[in-house]
Amino acid sequence: MSARRSAALIVAALLLGVVAPARAQFSTFGAFDTVHTNALQSNERTGDFTIPGRFTATRQGTEIEGDRAQGNAATKQVEIDGNVVVHFTRPLQIVGEPPSSAQGPSTLTCDQLQIDGAHQVYHAIGNVHFTQNTRETTSDRADLDGATDQLRLSGRIAIRETGGSHSGVGGFDTIQAAAIDSNPVTGNFTIPDRFTATREGLQITGDRATGNSVTKRVSITGNVVVVLESVPVNGPSPSPVPSPTATPMPPTLTCDRLDIDGVHRVYHAIGDVHYQEPGRDITADRADISEVHTHLHLQGNVHVTETEQSGAS
Repeated sequence: MSARRSAALIVAALLLGVVAPARAQFSTFGAFDTVHTNALQSNERTGDFTIPGRFTATRQGTEIEGDRAQGNAATKQVEIDGNVVVHFTRPLQIVGEPPSSAQGPSTLTCDQLQIDGAHQVYHAIGNVHFTQNTRETTSDRADLDGATDQLRLSGRIAIRETGGSHSGVGGFDTIQAAAIDSNPVTGNFTIPDRFTATREGLQITGDRATGNSVTKRVSITGNVVVVLESVPVNGPSPSPVPSPTATPMPPTLTCDRLDIDGVHRVYHAIGDVHYQEPGRDITADRADISEVHTHLHLQGNVHVTETEQSGAS
């Protein structure tokens, strides 16, 4: 049998659904440019194909790995399952963050990746972990628009900025939330449910928030709790004798609303303000916090109570 005829029979067998030989390379399957795998099954008539084992594929500067895949070469719909790893050579913008935050290559891992190659859309589902430059995010799901390179996170979102640039959503270093709704063009965003965020040593929790990631102005409402590392109150501080075993409670402020000016690093607490620190309990109508001067200024019906300290003589 001639070499040309043997090759033709192998190709025909592959298209009829026979397992491919080891380390075969295929083009156009599921809109991929290349596929490297030990086995591939396909149907020439329907376009359906299956990759039953670990594989690597590339498409438009994107490299994808997974334990197995199935899809259709004609519709370019693909589902990849198991230890999915996606490397992007181009920067991606997380929806809700300013465009300047998208820098450098990135990596996304998940349990399942659904690809709509015809519309350049990717859906990452389950244990989603995305890293890019100094940013690390986790979520239940991520949807990527390949045409705009914008990545939208949803479900138990956690965003962590390790570079200290405050370039994330609302200028926060970290955010933990169930959902973040945002406009990638204007920078406006909404966190509709209870969330926790940190910035410059402040941990902030609230029922909901609205703001703009470009101007870094944020308004947080509903059961707002702010834990401060070290922000002294106006006036002399008490000199408590701490308990030898107890851990001092960090200064904590609660209020109805917190307005943040992230550019000037100023916070305005409004309504039912309650500030507590070791040895002191204060209520007021309003409080203004300056990160620059590590200063807390209380206004309106200010009432100060010196509290008894454990272990004091």
